[in-house]
Parts: sequence; C-alpha cells; structure tokens
Amino acid sequence: MSEVMWSPAEWARAEFGECQLGDRRRVERAVKYAQHVAAQPDGGTPEQTEGWSDCQAAYRLFDCPDVTFERLAEPHWQRTRASARGAVLLIDDTTETDYGRGSSVTGLGPTGNGGGDGCYLHSSLFVGGIVLYLWVEMQRE
Repeated sequence: MSEVMWSPAEWARAEFGECQLGDRRRVERAVKYAQHVAAQPDGGTPEQTEGWSDCQAAYRLFDCPDVTFERLAEPHWQRTRASARGAVLLIDDTTETDYGRGSSVTGLGPTGNGGGDGCYLHSSLFVGGIVLYLWVEMQRE
C-alpha cells in the first residue's frame, strides 16, 4: 500500500473544493481558511489567518446562512462513502492527554481536575476492508 501525504493546500482543496455554498467565492474562502487551519491547527481564527482583513473574511464566511456544517462536510462524506467496500466499521476513542503543569507545549488547556495541561484527543478510524479514513480531533477542555 502506498502512503499518501498531502500538503495543507492539497488537503483543503480535496475537502472543501466541491462544497455547495451558493457562491464560488465562498468555496474559495473555505478552501483558503481550511488550508490555514491545517497549517496551524492549534491556533484560533486570528492566528490561523494572514491578517485582520483575512480574519474578518473568515468570520463573514461562517456567518453566512448558506455556509453550514452539512454543506462543508458533504463532499467529504460522499468521498468516504464512495471508497467503502461492503461493511464499514467506525472505531473511535477519546483520550485525555496530560502534559503536566507548566508544559512548554502551546495551545493546551486544563485537564482532569485542573492540575495539568493537555487536551482531549478524539480519533475515529473508518475501516472497510482497508483503512478508509482516520479522523483526529483535538479539543481543549
């Protein structure tokens, strides 16, 4: 099996390039923002954009009634379904990571009883004869 590694730009185009958001400019903005998020997943919107005007454009995009979670995720869902062969298992787990108090790792939040710094790591592995997709989501508490 060959390994496929995409750049943030390639990943963003594959995930969001076919979204139906009512206007092609919205799709291009979603792709651009997704590329920045992939390059800096631990930042907030201001850190993930190129400047204040770019940040405002991202906020306007997500404030638009035509831009919904379902419309953003639909192309991904279609590609995942199309790649399935027979039965598909979704195996998932949530793990609380704890780097200890005062860690030098950036972007962490309080964990457990508040005595440590870390995040929640939620992974979902889609398996249908072959591994179809691995989704990893990190959340601060």
